[in-house]
Amino acid sequence: MAGTATSFSVPACEARAFELRRGQSFRVIAVEGKQVGDMTLVSRRDVRETFSSHMTAAMHGSFRKASRLYSRPPWANVMLTVTEDPVGVHWIHGRCTRQWYRERFGLGDQPNCHDNLLQALSAYGITEYDLPLDTFNIFMVGHIDEENRYSFSPPVASKGDHIAFRAEMDLLVGISACPDTSEVNDYTPKPLRVEIQAD
Repeated sequence: MAGTATSFSVPACEARAFELRRGQSFRVIAVEGKQVGDMTLVSRRDVRETFSSHMTAAMHGSFRKASRLYSRPPWANVMLTVTEDPVGVHWIHGRCTRQWYRERFGLGDQPNCHDNLLQALSAYGITEYDLPLDTFNIFMVGHIDEENRYSFSPPVASKGDHIAFRAEMDLLVGISACPDTSEVNDYTPKPLRVEIQAD
């Protein structure tokens, strides 16, 4: 990506948040291979306008691929446009939480993407009441079976693969390098890299 002004790592099992101005572009890179990035979005003009996985999936008729990421009603605006997506397989849904690990697996205080994102976005004044559970799960491979149960398999993204976006409004972006040690991240959490293009 020519003209990159900012590049930083999202360490394994952690999250980072950053601001984007309308028209800026960025990409998320699987620098060490098969790793999911849980991403959510908050409008800078009104924290009530947040990313909607439901609206995004509905507008594309798919839980796996989207060209535009929408905010929730009553806004229903395009927040990000996907400009490059050579991998083409993601998961448009929610993310892991402490409660999910506790009730599904009996695990207490498990590292999770929700807490990661809350910590990263809190530096911008975002509280848990502001933070949507809706998530664009970069590189995550989800499946829905005949009984409508979902499961996951390792990402198809290889080392160096990426997805790129353009901001359609001023945004806060939060990305968690998912800490799950299951097949979701091919059993080993890894870092991601974010590159933000200069204006």
